[in-house]
Amino acid sequence: MTAHPILSSPDRVDLDRFNDDGGAPDLPPVTSSIPGTQPVAMDPAFSTTSDEVRLSLAPGTDALPLDGSWWPRSLKLAAELPGLVTALARAGRTVARMSVNMDAWADIPDRLELSGLPALKVSCFRTLDPRVVTLGAGTRPWIRLLVIPPNTAPARAHEVLRLASAGSLTGPTDAILRTAGVTSP
Repeated sequence: MTAHPILSSPDRVDLDRFNDDGGAPDLPPVTSSIPGTQPVAMDPAFSTTSDEVRLSLAPGTDALPLDGSWWPRSLKLAAELPGLVTALARAGRTVARMSVNMDAWADIPDRLELSGLPALKVSCFRTLDPRVVTLGAGTRPWIRLLVIPPNTAPARAHEVLRLASAGSLTGPTDAILRTAGVTSP
């Protein structure tokens, strides 16, 4: 005869911690205040100010040092992610993981869930370049995006976005921004 253990509620919570990364259980999703999105594991008080995502991707699939540039409206990652993830999916680049420099961003969610897209798990590191975010899924190559500081003058930011769309983002990230006249924090 096989005995099945009976688990109390606290034991069940402890078992739930042993998910794919061994961390605490994911927070339940909440409804986003962003039009066109469904459940988002973030504070619903955050929202983007416009549906337009300021993103430019390099053409082709060549192995470039940077795959594009992104000009977020703020450094509140929870507010910026839904638009970025949706824009990448529309460009045929669905992502499920993201890595960011934890000192460069505020309000970093652990996970983001959008209707019709895979859940996005966000990892934070101090050793990553604060001017770059990386995104990926499965065995596909990771996408490296140069982050244009939100307070950048529009003409200078558009120059970096133009360089990205031409596949011309080469060299150290601080040098790319400096050459375009962008001051990075």
